[in-house]
Formats: sequence, structure tokens, C-alpha cells
Amino acid sequence: MSKVAVSVYIIDEHAAVRRNLVRRLSSAEGIKVVGHSGEANAALREVRTLLPDLVLLEVKMKRADGVDVCSQATTWAGQHHSGISEDIEKKTKVVVITSYFDTDERLEVQRAGAADYLIKDLDTGALVQRLTALSKRRTGSKVNGTTGGQMTARREFASNMSEGKIPAATYSRVLVPLDGSGFSEQVLPHAMKLAGALGADINLIRIYHNAESDWAHPTHGLFLDQIDAGIRSDITDYLHSVQKSVENIPCPYSGDMTCLTDGGDPASGIVEEAKKVPGTLVAMSTHGRSGVGRWLMGSVTDRVLHATGTPLLIFRSQPGENTAPDTDFQRVIVPLDGSVLAEESLPHLKALAQGLKITAVLVRVTGDGDEAQCRTYLSDVADNLKQQGLENIEELVLDGHAAEAIIDIARETPNNLVVMTTRGRSGVKRWMLGSVTDRVVKYSGVPVLVIPSAD
Repeated sequence: MSKVAVSVYIIDEHAAVRRNLVRRLSSAEGIKVVGHSGEANAALREVRTLLPDLVLLEVKMKRADGVDVCSQATTWAGQHHSGISEDIEKKTKVVVITSYFDTDERLEVQRAGAADYLIKDLDTGALVQRLTALSKRRTGSKVNGTTGGQMTARREFASNMSEGKIPAATYSRVLVPLDGSGFSEQVLPHAMKLAGALGADINLIRIYHNAESDWAHPTHGLFLDQIDAGIRSDITDYLHSVQKSVENIPCPYSGDMTCLTDGGDPASGIVEEAKKVPGTLVAMSTHGRSGVGRWLMGSVTDRVLHATGTPLLIFRSQPGENTAPDTDFQRVIVPLDGSVLAEESLPHLKALAQGLKITAVLVRVTGDGDEAQCRTYLSDVADNLKQQGLENIEELVLDGHAAEAIIDIARETPNNLVVMTTRGRSGVKRWMLGSVTDRVVKYSGVPVLVIPSAD
């Protein structure tokens, strides 16, 4: 009886390197290369048709996010095969085979569900042996001392998605950093609106720079601790005055509002305070500037955005410190790209749409012309949400560049709120904003709730 070859599909943007890998594996006994591509979307479509045993993926991509591609491939494989066979050994597995080792990248792809992380210069014989063993290995087996094949939080979320289980996100408080300016206070009506809808409390916070030693003059009776106490007292008085003033804001909020003060670096202090209470949403405003489609994020808001692992609502402050923003939200817009990463925004969409009693707008931007597939995908997501009690849902499939299309739809009508996820990366206080989310935050001009993706 002849031995069944392991079927392999290769995804690599570098054509010459890809063809070389195809030649190496095609000449090896026990391996059958069933296809290859340098374009991520086309490759994923072929994988769904060919059902190979293994997908070999180079995640260092220029035209796509390789980790997202890995997540999509592993999620789809798990969902697809679970409906066909109970033999988990026959599931398609994704193996990252890359040009050079990157510790952070390895952790990311393992969290995304990759079965192994290999280097391309591995000897062909050793590579074939490794791939053959992987094709037989159960999904939950350990790889190189890690549980890369175990179902991660993303894959559990994908499983829940397929079963229509989309729980609403829960929030315990809205943390509102203020800097003493009317510009920073413009976010308060939004914070109160959201806190009221979500059943959360509000904490006003101001982190001030500690008094410096050269401010003190002990010989004149001016001591550093006295200066610091004076600063804290003034800031506490300021926060209490803001707390009193918001009583005049017409907003259905009846929860608790408290004040917090602390010394230190403002951005770091906000990030650390947000970690202390589970279910915290940070709401911040940022200064605008003139110019078509351009604005400059306040430095503190920008630093918090790039450091926090907490949901962050960013509101673009309007000209005039005492300008009152319109909080009569009509739609919450959620861009989706078909990945589990983007779908992590759905529990937040559900909570906001139900709490605010507004329309949920699901948006998919297609650049490859596969409109029918995008419509089917959005319809499936909408059906899941409807099964969970969400009634008013719109589905939009747009063509063009993702960020520009989302910005255009956000600006098209007033009173919109955008909810988007962005992929995190490991490292102390470091994470990488997805390029689309980054542009929407910077240029849409509407409040954007950024949801850091689960590590």
C-alpha cells in the first residue's frame, strides 16, 4: 500500500523564495505541493477549496498583515473541519516558515493558532521530517515547549461566533483624564452618555507633574512637600468644580462620579490607573488644528493610545474651549475585515447599540472585487447579532482603500461613533496600531472607540 503524501500549500509574497521552496518540497518524497501564492486573499480562498494538510506561511509581508492571515487561516480551518469530521488530526494546520527568527513574532503567531514556527534555511530532509510529523500531530499537542496548537482566546471567540454567541462587553467605570483645559472637558458629555448607557461609574482624573526640587526655597520657608501639597489641593478643587458643573449637562446619567489625583507622568499614570479596575473604559479628548482632513493628537492622548491595553474612546475637541459636543449618537459603525481580530469589537458594538438604542452598522471594505463573499460574511455576522437580540442592523460593503472608505462613511452623516480593534504586540507598554485603525482615529473627525485586541 502506497504512502499518502502530505499536501502542502505555500503562501509567500517573495516570488523567487516561494518558487525555491516549491522546488525543494516537490522533489521530496512524502510531500505534495498542491498550490502556492504570493497574494494573501487569493491564497486563503484557494486553501478553503484545496483543504491541504498544511499551509506554509511567511508572515513577514508588505501587502498584508501576516499575523492576521495566520489567524484567519487557523480560525477558518478549525470552524470548517469541525463541521465535517470529528478526527482532529485531519484539520488543516498553519506552519509559519520565515526568513529569520523574531521572538515577538513567534509569540504572536502561536497565539494566532500556528502549529509551528520554522526557519527557511532548515535542511530539506529535516524540514520534510518536521512537516510530516506535524501533519499527524493533534491540534492540542505541544510545539517546541509551547502550546501553539491549543485553542487560543481568539479561536474560542471564533467558535462562539460560529454558534451565534456574542456576549455584550461589560464596563464598570469610565475613566476621564483632564488637564485643566476646556478642550479636555469636551469629552465629558460623551463620557456621561456612555456611562449612563453602560451602567458604569465615572472617575475624573488629573495626573500632575510633581514639584521639582529647584522650586523650593527652604531659607524662605518654601518647602517641596508644601509646594506639592498646594498643587494637589488646587487640582482637587478643580476636579470638584468640574464635577459640580456637569450637573448642568442634560444627560441621562445618575451613577457615581468621583475624583482622583496623582503626581507623575500623565500618560503613564493614566495607563496604570486604567489597569487597576477591570472593565475600565478611558475617554479622552485631543486638540484639533486647522487644515483639510488633518489634526494633531495631543501628546498625552497619543501616548496613552499607544500604551494602554484598555478600551479607549478618543474624541476630537472642537474649536472654542467651551464648545458643547452633540452626544445624540445615531449609529455605531464597526469595520470588519473577516478576521477574528476585527470581530473582537462585536461585544462592544452590542453593548453600545443596546445601551444607546442606536443602529449598528457593519462595514466591510473589499479591494479585490469579491463583493458577494463580503456580503455573505456581513449577513452571517448580522444574523448572529440578531439572534442575540440586536434589532437595528445595517450592512455596508464598500470598495476602495479601507481607511479612506471608513473615514468617508463616518463623515457621511452626523452623530456617528466608530468602534475598531487594533492588534497588540508583546513588550512592556508597547503595542502596534493597525494602519487602518490609526488613520481612522487620526482623520475621521468622529469619536472612535479603540479596542486593543486580546494577546
